[in-house]
Amino acid sequence: MQAFLRQQTLMLVQGIRRYAALLRTPDAEPEHIHQYRVHIRRLRSALTTLRPLFGKNLIRSLRGELRNLVTPTSAERDDVVLVEQIMKLLNDPPVLAPGPFVLPEPGDPIMQAWTRQHEQLQRELREQIARTLRDTRSRSGLASTLGAVLALNRLPRRSEPDPKAFGTQAVRNAARRIERRLGQRAKERDTAFWHRLRLEFKALRYAADFYGPVLGNQGGRIVRRARRLQNHLGDLHDYDEILKRLPQDPWLPARDRAAILRALEVKRGDLLERVQEETQSWLAWWRKRRQRGDAF
Repeated sequence: MQAFLRQQTLMLVQGIRRYAALLRTPDAEPEHIHQYRVHIRRLRSALTTLRPLFGKNLIRSLRGELRNLVTPTSAERDDVVLVEQIMKLLNDPPVLAPGPFVLPEPGDPIMQAWTRQHEQLQRELREQIARTLRDTRSRSGLASTLGAVLALNRLPRRSEPDPKAFGTQAVRNAARRIERRLGQRAKERDTAFWHRLRLEFKALRYAADFYGPVLGNQGGRIVRRARRLQNHLGDLHDYDEILKRLPQDPWLPARDRAAILRALEVKRGDLLERVQEETQSWLAWWRKRRQRGDAF
C-alpha cells in the first residue's frame, strides 16, 4: 500500500506543480487553469478515501488547504464556462414556443462585442491568478501543502492494508453515498440536490481512477459510468449557475438576455429529464451488481 500510495499521490502532485508553474506566467491559458483545478480535485477526492488511515482531522485540514489553492481560479473558470455554454446554446438552439424575444445569432455584432468583453475579463482574471501564484507567501503555501500530502506516503505504524481491498472499499463507499442520495425525493428546482449528486459522482469517478491500477477492468467500468453522469450533472450545474449570473451581466442587452434565459430554461428541462433517466439506470445497475455479489 505504501508504494502504491506514493506512486499515485506523486503523480497528482507533479501535475499540480506543473500547471501551477504555467499559471505564474503571462501566457497562461484557460486549459492550464482547468487542468490545475482537475488535478487538485482529484487529489482532494483521493484524500477523502484515506481518512481510515490518517484520521478525519488531518485529511480535513489538507483538503481545506487544497481548496484554498484552487479558489483564486474559480472566477476565471466560471466565466469561461458561461461564454462556452452560451455560444454552444446559440449554435444549437432548442425549439422554442413563439414569444416576444428571438435568440440572437452567434455572429451577431452584439454577441461578438459581448464575447470580447468577457475575453478581456478572463485575461484580467488570469493576470490576477498569476500574481497570486507568483507571490512568495502563496508559493510557500502551495509547496508546504503538497509537501504535507507527500508525507502521507509514510503510513501509520502497523497499517499496511492491501491496496486492492482498500480501493474496492473506497469505491463501494462512494457508490453507497450516491445510492443514499438517490433514495431522496428531489424537486426539479432543488439545485443543491443536483449539485451534491454531481460532486458524489465525481468522487466515485476519481476514487475508481485513483485505485484503477489495482482494480483493473471493474474500476474502468465504474469510471466510464460515473464520468457520463458527472458530465451531464456538470452541464446541469452550469445551466443553474448561468441562470443565476446572466441576469446581472453588464454587457448583454435586456432583450437578448431574456431570449437566452428562455432558451436555457428549455435546455435545462430537457437535460434534467435525461439526468433523471440515467441516474435511475445507474442505480439499477449498481444494485444488480451488488445483489450478484460482484466486487462493486
